[in-house]
Amino acid sequence: MALDAYPLCFTPVFKERIWGGQRLRQWFPDCPEGVPIGEAWVLSDHPEGPTAIANGPYEGRYLHEVMQLEPAWFQGIQEERFPLLVKVIDAADDLSIQVHPDDAYGYAHAGERGKTECWWVLRAEPGAHIVYGHTAGSRLEFEQRVARGEWSELLRTVPVQAGDFVFVPAGKLHALGRGVMVLEIQQSSDTTYRVYDYDRVDKEGKRRPLHLQDALNVIRYPDLEVKDERRPLERPAGEHLVTCPYFSVDRWDIAGRETFAGQPLSILSVAAGHGTLRHESGFIDLRPGTQVLIPHGMSEWHLDGTLTVIRTILPR
Repeated sequence: MALDAYPLCFTPVFKERIWGGQRLRQWFPDCPEGVPIGEAWVLSDHPEGPTAIANGPYEGRYLHEVMQLEPAWFQGIQEERFPLLVKVIDAADDLSIQVHPDDAYGYAHAGERGKTECWWVLRAEPGAHIVYGHTAGSRLEFEQRVARGEWSELLRTVPVQAGDFVFVPAGKLHALGRGVMVLEIQQSSDTTYRVYDYDRVDKEGKRRPLHLQDALNVIRYPDLEVKDERRPLERPAGEHLVTCPYFSVDRWDIAGRETFAGQPLSILSVAAGHGTLRHESGFIDLRPGTQVLIPHGMSEWHLDGTLTVIRTILPR
């Protein structure tokens, strides 16, 4: 028997990374100590790190299970697993220079969908930057510069600060720089092709593998230009950030109470502030790092407090 739709919360999955740090413990008390944690997968149905539901009748279940039990909550999703993945990433050191494939290349060569993603910058130390694109006009020029180690000439770097938004479509060369912490919304894929990793070694003294040929196959030449789609929102106040074939993302600025009804399936990611989500069967405390999935067709619900919420929906 189908249950009345209610907002779903999740138990994060933490990922040790060579470039990770300890800042995620400030938001997630269960984050392990003493190891470099780079990623908290805060809403995931990916086999490499599914997040269990943390509240209500479906506590302990996973998204793909609830999708089978409550298909009306996930109207429009044809896949067996939830198609998006949300992370909080702490770059205590520079991430590798990397690129992700599109769906066609991902399914053909990695056995899973591609990876288009976006970042909301949560924190950035003074002078922090990201790598965002390259300067080569052709694949041949790119290969020649890599062979000569001309990274400073090849890579485009962009300064970032808290509150910046960056859209990273498949085929766009990119990397987070040291001191940057982001909320990442992405297709549910774990396929990454590394181009350069600063010759680092892991705790066993080994260099992480590079994937240069796959990367060369999926990087766009010349660099992929990305159009800024941002525009103001009226209700709730905020800003539309991006729409692509895989997700549409807004920033909501909540000050006081906002009431919602008849919303499509939505992911609410709390980026700053504190407040409460109230619904007919209870309430959820909201703080930075909280993720809530609002099922399709849920009855009236309210956001109270002073909050910055990144709201993600699937394309219609």
